[in-house]
Amino acid sequence: MKKLIRSVYEIKWAIVNQIILSIGAFGTIVILSRFLNRDIFGEIRYIAAILAILSFFSLPGASSIVIQSASAIGKKRVVQIIKDQLQWGLIATAGALVFSLFYFLKGNVGLGYGFLVGGFFAPIANLYQMPGHLLAGLKHFKSKTFVDTAIMSAIILGAILGTLLTHNVPGTLLFYFGIQSIATLTFLFYTVKKTPDNDATDADEILDITHSRQLTIFQAPFTLLPALEKVFIFLLLGPSAFAVFTIAVLPIEHMRSAFRNLLQFSVLPHFENEAKATLSLKKWLTTASILTVGGIAVLIIFIKIILPIFFPQYIEAMPFGHILILAIIPVPLQILTLALIASRKIKDLFLYAGSLTTVNIVTFMALIPLFGLMGAVVAKVVTEFFTAALLGVFYKNSKKIT
Repeated sequence: MKKLIRSVYEIKWAIVNQIILSIGAFGTIVILSRFLNRDIFGEIRYIAAILAILSFFSLPGASSIVIQSASAIGKKRVVQIIKDQLQWGLIATAGALVFSLFYFLKGNVGLGYGFLVGGFFAPIANLYQMPGHLLAGLKHFKSKTFVDTAIMSAIILGAILGTLLTHNVPGTLLFYFGIQSIATLTFLFYTVKKTPDNDATDADEILDITHSRQLTIFQAPFTLLPALEKVFIFLLLGPSAFAVFTIAVLPIEHMRSAFRNLLQFSVLPHFENEAKATLSLKKWLTTASILTVGGIAVLIIFIKIILPIFFPQYIEAMPFGHILILAIIPVPLQILTLALIASRKIKDLFLYAGSLTTVNIVTFMALIPLFGLMGAVVAKVVTEFFTAALLGVFYKNSKKIT
């Protein structure tokens, strides 16, 4: 009974924190789109998408390890995980410098300085959710709510100051990422101090690295591929069309983010090993399917009522938003990724990641030139179903091998 009460308590706070994160992310987009013209808004989101792709190599899956066992691995390992992510985050900095040089040579000073600013702050700004994840791992859910609220408020403040004071790409990013980085560092120090001084062995460290790679692959459909899709749309259709797509895809991105956090906080602990995964799989697939149906109903209401209020200047994005709801339908099958992780099917995970990336690139590159923005929307829906089908195939094959 106590375990059930504890589980309900944790889920309640997970929902509260997800609402805070969603409101913060939504508020930032509202501010950027309201006070900047379409081209500047599109360019800022393009830089953010490139940085998201580059930051994927900083092993974001390590945050799931922190959520699961922050108390057990101890302060020393937590600090090491953060240092590792900062070091790997320098890949984003190096990549951003290459993009910066490219756009300077092309004479696009705005994007040149934008990538310069974004790349400088990327390793730190990329960790903005880590303080909250650490507090979740320590079971300090009220403190997590406070920290998440403070960081998201800082991000919104940065967006407001950047848009109102500069009205350009590098100036907006300077305030946006700069204030976000300051808030992130402040609360990282705060949360690390709360972590107990437990010692982890070298074997634990090796396991952490391996597990974080697997969990990073799990996040690919939620972070890497959406960023890749946005880059294609920007390059093929331009910043104005990309701005419209950003608003159209916003509702399902929030829903997918909520689903990813549900998997991290509530489902992942039930998939610690293959035996547990087998017992939990049917239950969680059913639960996820029911939640998806409810989520689709919420999305319909959100697109019809909320979006026109906050984005009246992007009214043409609403029909695309309704079509994109179809992309939510296959999302519950992402639970199969956790089953592959639990069974330590590392080879299958890497093959799956490579396959879905290939499908994503081919589909978007084929449909966008033919059908423009509608092609991008259709490609988004098609790739979601292909991704789910690929995941089902890899999971089925892994069971046969076993």
